[in-house]
Amino acid sequence: MAWLKGVRTDGFIKIDENVNFRGTVVGTGDGIMRPYGALDYYVDGTDGDDSYSGKSWEGAFATVQKAITTQIADTNAKGDNIWIAPGTYTETVTCSGLTNVNLIGATCGSYADAVIMQSASGSALVVGADESTSSTMTNSSISGITFLTSSAGTRGAPALVVGFMTKSIVDRCKFAGTYDAGKGAAINTTCGLQIGNVTDTNFEYHEHSRISNCEFTSGGIRQWELDVAIRVGAKVTTTPEYKGFKSMIIENNIIAAEVYGIMLNTGAASCGGSVIRNNIITSHQGGGAYRGICSDANDGEDSLCFIIDNRIQAQDDGIVNFGTYLTHGNIVSIGGGTPGAETA
Repeated sequence: MAWLKGVRTDGFIKIDENVNFRGTVVGTGDGIMRPYGALDYYVDGTDGDDSYSGKSWEGAFATVQKAITTQIADTNAKGDNIWIAPGTYTETVTCSGLTNVNLIGATCGSYADAVIMQSASGSALVVGADESTSSTMTNSSISGITFLTSSAGTRGAPALVVGFMTKSIVDRCKFAGTYDAGKGAAINTTCGLQIGNVTDTNFEYHEHSRISNCEFTSGGIRQWELDVAIRVGAKVTTTPEYKGFKSMIIENNIIAAEVYGIMLNTGAASCGGSVIRNNIITSHQGGGAYRGICSDANDGEDSLCFIIDNRIQAQDDGIVNFGTYLTHGNIVSIGGGTPGAETA
């Protein structure tokens, strides 16, 4: 019979080399179940240093970029975690992709504002920008982080960009504008979360993923509000039939946006099994967002995405370009009018 040799300081059990061990283990104090062999990386903008190993809080990296780059190089595809300590990280973080990894704001259950990411001149985080035909965020999650638009007021740079999303989650995050957006034109808007490429790229098929429990708002005065909270697909879509949104869920988000709450630049028949439900959509500008939930309808109204139980305050349209048989239980107020049911 093999005996345990002891317990390492990182909380993992070290056993006799002859034992064939399978299962999960729990790290120290965080309650996260880890697949056997998973790695943890740590980021601390105050006390960390990019010359450190990044394998403990005492040896944490200073930048999120270093942690993501290291995780991509070292990953064993077993479900890694990148922990980010409270603080503000002014970086333009880019990566080819996130695979089998959780990017976690170490808020200990508190509000996402404890961990803030912002770029001085672009997006705070870009995951596989302008990629086509292959996923850039797979079996991964981003949680507990506030993403701000550029501090320099750069239009057209969403706070968070995920180029191609499959089997992944964005949860408990906050997205906020940081300057006067001024209700930008369709091709020149401020955006919180961009799912899909910023430029018009064919063959994007986002699948089996979820955006949930997030807040989209202003980073200060109401004039700093986002133009668009969540946008799927490019700002200009010439071939929407090549933009898919299959078995996706957008739920339980609180959204304040000046122009569009949720905008789908996708094909009319490319959203099979997707659901947009239980979201609250309004605007800090008065009268609500210009449009609440909208499909661009470049090749016809969306015929496969369900719009269910949302609460929308809009200036012009609450729910636009979706089949009437797909909308259920939504309560909509138009132009400050009395809230009532709207089916399309």
